[in-house]
Amino acid sequence: MSVVHSFDIAHAAMYGVEEAVFINNMAFWIAKNKANARHLYDGRTWTYNSIKAFGELFPYLSEKQIRRVLDSLVRHGVIMKGNYNDQGYDRTLWYAFVDESIFLNGHLICPNGQMEAPKRAKRNAQKGEPIPDGLPDSYTDGSKNSTPPASADDENSKPLTAKDLKLRGVDPLHAADFLLIRKAKRAPLTATALAGIEREAGIAGLTLAQAIQISAERGWQGFKAEWLHRDTPQSSRPSGGKPTFAEQNRAAAEEAKRMLFGDEPTDA
Repeated sequence: MSVVHSFDIAHAAMYGVEEAVFINNMAFWIAKNKANARHLYDGRTWTYNSIKAFGELFPYLSEKQIRRVLDSLVRHGVIMKGNYNDQGYDRTLWYAFVDESIFLNGHLICPNGQMEAPKRAKRNAQKGEPIPDGLPDSYTDGSKNSTPPASADDENSKPLTAKDLKLRGVDPLHAADFLLIRKAKRAPLTATALAGIEREAGIAGLTLAQAIQISAERGWQGFKAEWLHRDTPQSSRPSGGKPTFAEQNRAAAEEAKRMLFGDEPTDA
């Protein structure tokens, strides 16, 4: 029986086709686990697989390519890694979305089930039967609670509005433009996403309002300090050798401020 792998074209445009296929696969399992209250740890819903198991699920990718895709998704802030195995020697990795609200919306095509379970899942599977396509029953041992937290996660996943951004000092026009960009890319702005933007703005030496303005003007869905380096003219960077990361940050921040406020008058 042939297996069909699908993906969201918006995700493919933002992160790459292979990354989009992985996002769709993880979204299916995380949504399934969330609906069944399984693998809920530290306020997030998790799924798991080893590199070998991913290789069986995606036979057209090498282990090196699979590692690259997973690292890419982590680097872009799409997923995070964890380890909730019973035994210290069990290196099966667990994965959760950084912001579930972005990737669990919409219709999901069922992928070819999870291929390999960590040792504790095998212990709970019925004897004499293979690991089923559906995730095995969740494991509880008294130290881990399989029920989700009360309301903190719901608050963090609630989409923010232009009014919320205005209360944070963002110009209403910039806020509206920025939210339109995220809406077009089906990425609602959540408290978690906004915290990430504010953190990156601090790295670049900018305020949240300045970072939102730059993102709105350049059509960015989010904000990364390193993106300023990419778009900063070479003449604004230090000469005489390769600049350090800190120097790049300062140069990019100065360039951004000049773009926002214009050149300040110099002493005669």
